[in-house]
Amino acid sequence: MKLVSKSHRTLFSATLVLLGLGLAVLPAAAATYQEISAPNSDQTWASGINNLGQVVGYYEIPGTNVIEGFLLSGGVYTNIIFSGEPNTFAIAINDSGLIAGFVQTQNIGTPYFGFTYQNGGFKSMIKFPAAKSTQPFGINNAGQVVGAYVDLKNVSHGFLFSAGTYKSIDIANAKATMAAGINKAGDISGTYVDQSNQEHGFLLHKNGTLTVINYRGAPNGTVVGGINDKDQLAGYFTPPTTDQSTGFEYSGGTFTTILYPGAVSTQPFGINNSQVVVGAWVTPQGNFEGFMETP
Repeated sequence: MKLVSKSHRTLFSATLVLLGLGLAVLPAAAATYQEISAPNSDQTWASGINNLGQVVGYYEIPGTNVIEGFLLSGGVYTNIIFSGEPNTFAIAINDSGLIAGFVQTQNIGTPYFGFTYQNGGFKSMIKFPAAKSTQPFGINNAGQVVGAYVDLKNVSHGFLFSAGTYKSIDIANAKATMAAGINKAGDISGTYVDQSNQEHGFLLHKNGTLTVINYRGAPNGTVVGGINDKDQLAGYFTPPTTDQSTGFEYSGGTFTTILYPGAVSTQPFGINNSQVVVGAWVTPQGNFEGFMETP
């Protein structure tokens, strides 16, 4: 999951299941697309959606490099701003309205720290122990949070934060790991980078089984973001003939492409149990705007 801003040893003994060749790939399905653009914004990214249809994300204030988070609920946008720091990113939301995200700080040694937020207030700070940086990307209805942290050697790892305890998540033989989503079963989605700097999506089941997800014919990498309770995933890949991203939904071994109408690039980030997907698309002018795709 590549979040855009102007200014990712394992605890899981995993059984590896490789996916990619021979998987079904379906064309973009008939769907309804809705643009998500925060008021008075220059650019908008929609990053998470819950089963009530509430959307979170972040936007850039015009003429500045300032990022503010938002909650979109019932057609109303609510700003999420961590006072005293330059940029706030709202990334994921569960069905009780608990939001996970992170703040870009003015401290060069600790560029990001995570938070949870609900009903107008910040509930907890999320900082992986001894990490230089912590970025939450997913949250489930039990309040478990996943994301990525950077250690003192500048290596990126995934993490799980549950009941006050932190656990590191590393895919075997990966140079970097990022956990992007977690569902009610405790299954975790995300992306890792191999020793050749190639990106691969993954689905890590709570029982330790690991499914590596590679979009067929996408040598430039596959990125997986959010997950729902049916183990359906949202993500994107880069086709071999372009550097622009194409979105997809992954379900039980089948990829369905997601293409926002008229977009130069489409990057899905979140998915709920109704298979409603949110993300960002790039306009022909090169600006990012949020979107919602309803099947």
